[in-house]
Amino acid sequence: MSSSDDVRGPVRVLHVDDEPGFCELVGLFLEREHDAIDVATATSAEAGLERLDAADEPVDCVVSDYDMPGMNGLDFLERVRESNPDLPFVLFTGRGSEEIASEAITAGVNEYVEKRHGTEQYALLADRIDHLVGEYRAERELEATNERLRKLYSGITDAVFALDTERRFTYVNGRAEELLGQSEEELVGGVVEEEFSVLADTKFETEGKRAYRENEPVEFEEYYPPRGAWHRVRAVPTDDGLTVHLSDVTQRRARERAV
Repeated sequence: MSSSDDVRGPVRVLHVDDEPGFCELVGLFLEREHDAIDVATATSAEAGLERLDAADEPVDCVVSDYDMPGMNGLDFLERVRESNPDLPFVLFTGRGSEEIASEAITAGVNEYVEKRHGTEQYALLADRIDHLVGEYRAERELEATNERLRKLYSGITDAVFALDTERRFTYVNGRAEELLGQSEEELVGGVVEEEFSVLADTKFETEGKRAYRENEPVEFEEYYPPRGAWHRVRAVPTDDGLTVHLSDVTQRRARERAV
């Protein structure tokens, strides 16, 4: 399975090159290399911008030559980034040099592929496109999931955070930021056990891992030393990892002990 297949659908590529024959040839070979790839072409950067703006369906990746009249590949990239800051962009050029490669990377090109003789270059280009689009779609899917979580949990009083399948933070609501003592920005991308080593060998760790392993919700209460508080925890497996709800039950437990 290719990377882009992980998030379904055709891979829509816009190929921009001022040589019409070569432009069509590249599209033909890319579509042969990967059944999912669907190539549209433009023979100038200006025409490429028009295709991006007018596309009925969003483009997943831009492949562009460097040396084009009117607007070169890096100037084209700058214009693309104005409205599509994260869109994968591959510079596919015959002007191979360390200087151009360095300039391209500095400008924010995702991949730099040098034109060569033979058909092997198209397999390489198709693989690069497939990998970039797979990552791009996965990131967009994660962003959409996190936005759904924000809308869903914005009004609740429980602390809520989400972990991916590698147990890395992907979402932390405001109440969870207070409880954990770190902001969402600080936590996202960090592995929960590395961020909070104090959880080692507690129910927070063992029950959380059980939820992953058995793909079943778990619920428990455990003491959290940094806050000196008891919490009820409900960990629910999702397609993306685990969503964890925490509520402070310290006062309730104190009342129960007093009875």
